Amino acid sequence: MKKLWVKFWMLFNYNAILVMVFVAAFGVIFLTTLATSTRASTAAASDHSAIASSCNQVKIFSRFVLDEPIEKNRGILEADVNRWLKENAGKIEVVRIQTLATGIAQSFLEIIVWYKQKAD
Repeated sequence: MKKLWVKFWMLFNYNAILVMVFVAAFGVIFLTTLATSTRASTAAASDHSAIASSCNQVKIFSRFVLDEPIEKNRGILEADVNRWLKENAGKIEVVRIQTLATGIAQSFLEIIVWYKQKAD
């Protein structure tokens, strides 16, 4: 039995085995990330369905610059949100602000502003 086992492993060289292990590991990581991303955005959507029916929303998002720290990426996006809020000051009432990391490997940061129009 031992000789048969050795002959089976001799069919593969060590490089092929290493490639198979790395491909399998990458597949597991990719699928886990994809499942987590989908679950997070689905949960966020279901949590806010009541808000969505009575409010308007604006989504402001950007892609992460991987060379920059997360604080800088988030700061740039928050500056865009603050600019939008200043442009609409007095016209809207902000109900909720939500931050999500979306996309494959959470590579997008998205801020959703839930708001109601103020009556004139």
